[in-house]
This record gives sequence, structure tokens and C-alpha cells, in this order.
Amino acid sequence: MTTPNDTPEPSLASAGSQPVAWAVTRRTDGWIASVSMFERTAECEAGRRGDGWSAVPLYRPPTLTDAEQLAIAWAAREADEWDEEDTPEVAAHAEVLRGLAKRLF
Repeated sequence: MTTPNDTPEPSLASAGSQPVAWAVTRRTDGWIASVSMFERTAECEAGRRGDGWSAVPLYRPPTLTDAEQLAIAWAAREADEWDEEDTPEVAAHAEVLRGLAKRLF
């Protein structure tokens, strides 16, 4: 998607995302007691439950634009063309890109 001045909008992953909800969790083991859309509501419930409880933000998984996905796939393919014996770090970077793509696509 582009803005009126044709500047591509950053993806949620690169722009930084805001919490979509808040969970009330026990600090000792991460057990979730409840989920709220509002930070203040979660904070109040954590306070009512007493010491050892926290309100923590919940986020959407990061997403990439089609252009970002294409760039990752292209870079991984291009890295395959390099001679792995001469540039082992290129092959390692390609594997990292493939792992990123697998998690996000």
C-alpha cells in the first residue's frame, strides 16, 4: 500500500506495532488469568489479585508487505547462486532469510 505521496507504508514489523490486548499473568509461571482489550482494566485486575500478578501486552504477529516477502525470497535465491566454499557466510544468511520467511509467510 502507498501513501498519497507514493511512499510505501512500513510493515507492522518494521513500524513497530501496538498491543491488541492485555493479559493478566502470574509472574512466577506466566499463567494467564484473563485477557482485556484495555491496559487499565488489566492493570486493575492484576492489582486486585495482589502481589505477583502483572498486566502484559499482547501483540499481533508481525506481518510483511508483498514487496518485503518478495525481497526476502529473492535474496535467498540469489544467495544460492554464490559459491558456498568461498563465501560460507552468504549461505548462512540465506538460511536465516528462509527461516524468517517460514515464520512470517
